[in-house]
Amino acid sequence: MAIVLPEGLLQNISSGHIRFWIRTQANVLGVVSIPQEAFVPYGTGIKTSLMLLQKHPSDKQHHACFMARMQKVGYDVKGQVTYKRDGAGKLLRDTSVACIVDDDVEEIAKAYRKSAHTKKLIETDKVYSVPYELLDSRLDAEHYRPDDLRLIEQLQAGGAKPLGEISDILNETADFRLVPDGEIRYIAISDVDSRTMQVVSQQIIKAHKAPSRATYRVHKGDIITAISGASTGTRKQASAVITEEEDGAICSNGFAVIRNIREVNALFLLAYMRTEYYLRQVRRLMTGHAIPAISTEDLAKVLVPIPPKGEQENIAEGVASIQAMRRDASRIGEKVVAETEQIISRVHQYS
Repeated sequence: MAIVLPEGLLQNISSGHIRFWIRTQANVLGVVSIPQEAFVPYGTGIKTSLMLLQKHPSDKQHHACFMARMQKVGYDVKGQVTYKRDGAGKLLRDTSVACIVDDDVEEIAKAYRKSAHTKKLIETDKVYSVPYELLDSRLDAEHYRPDDLRLIEQLQAGGAKPLGEISDILNETADFRLVPDGEIRYIAISDVDSRTMQVVSQQIIKAHKAPSRATYRVHKGDIITAISGASTGTRKQASAVITEEEDGAICSNGFAVIRNIREVNALFLLAYMRTEYYLRQVRRLMTGHAIPAISTEDLAKVLVPIPPKGEQENIAEGVASIQAMRRDASRIGEKVVAETEQIISRVHQYS
């Protein structure tokens, strides 16, 4: 059977029972990720995948699962056919003088037929096969990209440990709403500067006016990192260490709060969260396309290397100096504004 499914069914936690049922009833022969624009001309932008299944034979033998990431479907978001062009932009033609449609369909189909015939593992930038025993609770092709799997193997070989093993990820919500007229300091994702890795502002609001996302109380030494939103898994992902200035504030549940950090320097961990080693793992574990997110359970699986303490301290000193420079710049900015106001005040007096 071949069936096109919303990709959420292949990755979301809430659809895990569907994937379990599929695995008990059939061999997953292949999964092909389809570009999000594929069905836009027909009224929907839902991300989909093509799943190829075979009802369990009596012997239930499992072979490698074929995976592919289709990037071109041969037409654009308006349904207009797209054609291949050379480096100068000239249309490419086949022997019949017809223009060649620009798609990955035939290439992926040939790779699938070859893999089904030879039963050998294959790997290119678009198509690859995954040993059946390596399939976990997810079945989306993006989750099994070979370069990401190799990264995880390399980190494990180097002694990296899961984030959940070297820290606690907070799941206890704050009870600040019990005093509705009390004031709270609220930290949203937009209040964090991803470049300097620190909180740059706090909103002071009444508890009863706090947004529904206001959830966790943070304390000095915690690290907060965004787990939902378009910037998650990118260099713009908001992560910061909580200082004395933010101690006791309430943060959005768009953050994960990492506490009681062990075996690594907290500022080294914060710097690591901006590297591709960390962000690639986050992207691999994210679900959803309209609002991409990673669960705290999956965040706990992200591997963190444990370099020698001296190397960690060097990185931590660099992070601390970045944050100190930003605080100094902020103070200088406030001083300049105050002096400007004084000058204007004197001008008004003389006039």
